[in-house]
Amino acid sequence: MQLTDSNNKKLQPAEIITIDLHNQPQDNVPVAAKMLAVTKALSGKNVKRKQIGNTLFFMFTSPKPHQDKLVGGAFNADTQENFMVNGMKFMEFLKKEKYTKFISDFSNPALLDAYRVWERKAVADGMLLDVIQKEDGTYRAIIVVDPEAYGDIYKQAGGMQ
Repeated sequence: MQLTDSNNKKLQPAEIITIDLHNQPQDNVPVAAKMLAVTKALSGKNVKRKQIGNTLFFMFTSPKPHQDKLVGGAFNADTQENFMVNGMKFMEFLKKEKYTKFISDFSNPALLDAYRVWERKAVADGMLLDVIQKEDGTYRAIIVVDPEAYGDIYKQAGGMQ
């Protein structure tokens, strides 16, 4: 697995995406085809990108009046330690930019440990974070950046178990 420590070298977004795609389990879809699909998806008008270290976060914004709610994910080419820090900084970015919710689907169970660490950071910062396993075996992470914006609906949220 190829990773580049962002403390030593900061990569360009295209490099991060390419490295991440090469580090994913291979299937019958060529990496070049995946790269083309990602490039097309990330060039849409409702897409925002935020690079922190060698992690590229992407966010699809909702139409008005719900533009404070995001769906997205990340491509990572950074070290595991830096990836953890980058995720915490991303939550700070969400709060600073006044987003209220971020949802991300993922399939790699190895990310569950990262989300457990990020959950502690989220709770300490007044946010909520939970991960659920979907029927198809993949996962959905939900970060409620501003629980107050949702009234009573999140008051009984329990977080990750």
